[in-house]
Amino acid sequence: LLKMPENKSKKVRIISVDVNAISMDMIYETLKEWIKLIVGKYICVTGAHGCIESYDEKKIQVAHNNADIVVPDGRPVFWMLRLLGNQEAQHIRGFDLIGDICNFCEKNNYTIGFYGGEENVIKNLVSKLKINSPNLNIKYLFSPPFRNLQNSEKEIIINDINSSGVNILFVSLGCPKQEL
Repeated sequence: LLKMPENKSKKVRIISVDVNAISMDMIYETLKEWIKLIVGKYICVTGAHGCIESYDEKKIQVAHNNADIVVPDGRPVFWMLRLLGNQEAQHIRGFDLIGDICNFCEKNNYTIGFYGGEENVIKNLVSKLKINSPNLNIKYLFSPPFRNLQNSEKEIIINDINSSGVNILFVSLGCPKQEL
């Protein structure tokens, strides 16, 4: 029986979201385990806005609380973790998380992909990431239309992502759309 790797950081309830008291080193360790076992997991990056949206909307709360890791993006969430006695917690801004994970992927020969945002935003992001991580292996880029996708479109996108061979896929559609 294969035991799935668990994230070793503690989760702390902030309003209605269980946020991880976590460090970047813990994230790297967890990502290595997930990639080695080829398992589908997801990380949410949340600040105060995400916590409030989760309080107001049950579907968003479920998406956050089903995440394998919820990263404390905003300073208020980070300080709440600290005030509640979680000194190991680091403030991990979403944009910094992307760059740090990309550097990690480059060093470990992992592949990445990006789903979301406007096409020019993704291209600019990739250009900036390549400055610090010139050998970063990006296998998937897709900017979905700003409308609800049809089921047939979703199937094509899922097949494209799966066949791309990415180890890590960044999804960036904005709160709450990306959580749902």
